[in-house]
Amino acid sequence: MSVIAFNYEDVCKISNTLKENQQVKDFVSQLPEYRERIKPSYIKENEGQYIQRLMWYLYLSNQFCYSVQYQDPITSDLYKQKESDEQLNSLLECKSELSGLIYNIYTNDGNAFLMDKWLNPAVKILEFITEKK
Repeated sequence: MSVIAFNYEDVCKISNTLKENQQVKDFVSQLPEYRERIKPSYIKENEGQYIQRLMWYLYLSNQFCYSVQYQDPITSDLYKQKESDEQLNSLLECKSELSGLIYNIYTNDGNAFLMDKWLNPAVKILEFITEKK
């Protein structure tokens, strides 16, 4: 198994596609992890913002995983990535990209650098859009 490092623009495309789809946002609004996150009154995060944060954490996890797998140091450019407003062409394409991103947060030893409270919703969203294709 090899780890592929995703570039941030591609992760933004996944995020933009998901956060602009009303069915996905409705699904996210019912996730226990999302509902738990917005419980505190000081957290003012809507479904789209939650999806963006989730994709950012998946991106970081992927970068850390790549770094550990190949003993390649992470550069300071990690936080200076260019955002993209582009979307993918379809939920089917999004399913493929999200599946690849989730797969690529694991090293050969099976280590993932993402807490379950973020990984589980990503997997649930993937399962949801798989059913929708």
